[in-house]
Amino acid sequence: MKLNNRKNILLCNKALYAEQLHCYASLCECYEALADHLGKNATSEDVQKRYAPYLTLASKGDLSFLDKENNYIISENYQGAKFQNSEAKIFKRYANQVKKLYQFKTGASILAQSINNDGLPSQDVINNYQEYMRKTSSVTRKFDKEISEHSPTYIGHSYYLNTKQAISTIRNIDSTHLDGLPVSMEFAPSQFGADISGTITITELMNYIQQGSRFMDTKEERIEYSKKPNPITETGYKFLAKNSKGAALSLAAIVALGTITGVGSQIKKAHDYNNLSVDTLNENDYESDLSEETINSIHNIEKLINEAQNQDTIPNKDQLYKIGTSIDNIFDDILQEKIEPSFLEAHPDAKDIKIEHQYDYENSQDLHKSITITYTDANGLSQNENITRFNSVNLLANNDLDKVFDKEYNTDQSYDKISNIFSANGSKTYIDNSKDVKELLDEYSDTLDFIKHLAVIHLDYKDGSLMGIISSSIKSDFPEEKEATETTDINEKDLDDDDAR
Repeated sequence: MKLNNRKNILLCNKALYAEQLHCYASLCECYEALADHLGKNATSEDVQKRYAPYLTLASKGDLSFLDKENNYIISENYQGAKFQNSEAKIFKRYANQVKKLYQFKTGASILAQSINNDGLPSQDVINNYQEYMRKTSSVTRKFDKEISEHSPTYIGHSYYLNTKQAISTIRNIDSTHLDGLPVSMEFAPSQFGADISGTITITELMNYIQQGSRFMDTKEERIEYSKKPNPITETGYKFLAKNSKGAALSLAAIVALGTITGVGSQIKKAHDYNNLSVDTLNENDYESDLSEETINSIHNIEKLINEAQNQDTIPNKDQLYKIGTSIDNIFDDILQEKIEPSFLEAHPDAKDIKIEHQYDYENSQDLHKSITITYTDANGLSQNENITRFNSVNLLANNDLDKVFDKEYNTDQSYDKISNIFSANGSKTYIDNSKDVKELLDEYSDTLDFIKHLAVIHLDYKDGSLMGIISSSIKSDFPEEKEATETTDINEKDLDDDDAR
């Protein structure tokens, strides 16, 4: 992933945030381990008295108190090491996690400055960030390498899992014997996003971290990042990311390397499919199965977005709502026009065919996505079929029908964003609103690109009842190619024959 736009930079910053949260989970584990080391009967005062000063030193990277000459006690009651090896290991881990925490926090603070007031990334700041990450430690260097070599989908999914695991770790720590234990700022380093002042309990610290992490992503981002990326696609992406000579050459190399196994041809096919667009329909000699009215509606949405992005003033509420509702409506029209013909092939007697799509994202662990086809059969009876199986040309290609629901969900959520932008909240400035509007228009523009792709592909209904053992499905595939016309060549040949005679 290249840090060349606002969206990717924000994604990278969230990944840095997730790394900091992971460090905090480790600090909680260290603290719990030290408390357990004193036994269940130890009081909070005992824990504070024994460990607080040394955790302060460890958080600063000073572990000299563990050196042999400093860690030996000679007294009337005891002679030997002050801290056992098991305790020393905990101190060392604590120091290491604090060090990593500050490194990721520093990297995040540098990267956060890369977005200018106009929303464009500053290459100088990005260069400073990358130089810091590549030179600071092996940990930051590894992080930078992961970001540069993987796709946004992979990165989002990885930090989603990292965050989820960190929160789970914090929640699973049994802190019942730590209730009321004061955690001083001396050995509870500043939280990654905010500062904790004063003295709080370990339980409050855990709750504070969990609450803060909830606002790291929007609901739609959490849904998107919870999806596991395709491992084969990711392998191809890493190959492209490492090739400095450009995607075209890299793609050719992948095809060449994969010819024996057939992987290369599959990647090439997926690449061609994923890049289909209504803008390049004619030059690729494909037929359109959409009505001229629907094609014109797509171009009208593009016009609305362009006008809103390029006008001198911030677009008003009505402009933004019009773009959102136009996108909503176009999804219905495209699915109706594309699915109905193949459904009629399987059900030639069907009449009054209506195609609707529904989603339910309330349960992020079990998302509901379906297309319902209602129709009147040959006997005049009303029938309906609910389809939840969607697939594509191959495993490497985008599952576009699956993405329809995600784009529809994002569009539906955009209406709340519009309301918030134009609410009577006096705390927002003109600059705040302009940034929010720009981000919203970027989302609409991204959805438009997907609509242009959806407008080209062929959607093929597969009747499950023919097989009797599987449910019906809809497959997205390449559109039909234009029939070759030989009229011109024949006429020219006839003219040549006439001249010869």
